[in-house]
Amino acid sequence: MNSTSQAVATQAAARHPLHGDAAGHISGECTASVPTKAELGEQIVAIVNRADSLLKAAIRLPEGHEWSVSANRLNFGGGPVDSSEHGVSLHIRKKFDVSIDNATRSNDPDQVNVEIRMFFPKAEYATKKGTRTFRAHGDTTYDAILWVQSGPQWAGQSTDHTSDAERYPKGESLEDFVATVAAAVNSALMRACPGRLAPEAKPTTSMTEEQHAAEVSRLLGLIKLHDDGKKNPKKALAQKIEHNRERNRLQEELRQLRLNYHTLVS
Repeated sequence: MNSTSQAVATQAAARHPLHGDAAGHISGECTASVPTKAELGEQIVAIVNRADSLLKAAIRLPEGHEWSVSANRLNFGGGPVDSSEHGVSLHIRKKFDVSIDNATRSNDPDQVNVEIRMFFPKAEYATKKGTRTFRAHGDTTYDAILWVQSGPQWAGQSTDHTSDAERYPKGESLEDFVATVAAAVNSALMRACPGRLAPEAKPTTSMTEEQHAAEVSRLLGLIKLHDDGKKNPKKALAQKIEHNRERNRLQEELRQLRLNYHTLVS
């Protein structure tokens, strides 16, 4: 497994510790360092679920619209790895009563349709015939193609509000990627339906002493985890770099937490 794939694997899994060791390494234990196709698929599912959660929290929906996600988007073509080879789509669509037929829905001029087609970093996985590359034509970053279209959704009748600069967001980490995507989509939605977006979420300004202590403890535990990871002599250099990057991010999160809530819990 090359250093790029290992870095991508560690980066993705460290943020989604749903299985495996405490850091949730995508590399698994099937061979020296390369995950099986099934293990990589499990990590892809975890990453998609995490991206769903982050995007839904960051993007402001137009009035009368909702997220639309196919329950089977990762369950066709041989499972998550094959299903996501050419991207995984998340949609925002107008809510219609079940009695409204498809033709009426498509012709509704008062609607916005958003598609976020998310692409994963390049990675490797082990098979009985040797190592295969997932998204061999891809990059080492998270990528997306965005469409934010208003008006009737057929035969070129809609208007696309996504600028060229916003069309292809990227991110080295999932969190950076989501932040870039959300900024682009929110900007396009403001052009598509000005005055009709949900209010911007306001940050929490209060926290009990118990909540504050629990969050500090959680962050300190994660920081120690990544400290141990970067000191582990069995880890590859790329993994150690990623551990250090994540540790620094968590340290900043802890600093902001203490800064923002110091006067409320003291």
